[in-house]
Amino acid sequence: TALKLINNSIYGGLSNRWLYEYFDIRIAESITCSGQMIIRWTMKHLNEYLKEYIGTDNYKYIFYGDTDSIFLSLEPLVDKTFTKEEQKDIYTITRWMDEFSKTVIEPKLDEIHKEFGEYLNVYDNALKMKRESIGHAGVWCAKKRYYMHVQNNEGEMYVVGHMSYPQLRAQKL
Repeated sequence: TALKLINNSIYGGLSNRWLYEYFDIRIAESITCSGQMIIRWTMKHLNEYLKEYIGTDNYKYIFYGDTDSIFLSLEPLVDKTFTKEEQKDIYTITRWMDEFSKTVIEPKLDEIHKEFGEYLNVYDNALKMKRESIGHAGVWCAKKRYYMHVQNNEGEMYVVGHMSYPQLRAQKL
């Protein structure tokens, strides 16, 4: 987290015309374009993998991507794995999704990022993504403006889910 903060500060300096010695809009734009390319590559390849893994053709698993995150829906997989009655137990589904993320999604993301690094011929691949939240409902209004009913945040389960924006207090399980 500290390195991300430092990198963002460097980017801010490169894109701020008042920092005369460090300002270079070309470098700032290249950083933005690189981030966009990484997220688009990740979204495309993970979506293709999930279509093959789950056995669907016309479902878009990744429905939103941002500068440093992607959001996906695993509804078809949940429907294949659990009966309608079992799906009423949100905690079982959330625990299962947490395990699925650790054993299937995150290793695939590592593989996708390794392929991306090979595609660009990088010396040492430093790309790493991890799961943050699992929720069962959400509303996306605009870029970076969404509300999500979170059941698990970075491994912590909640007795009563909480809304991720605006942040409300949630009781931990």
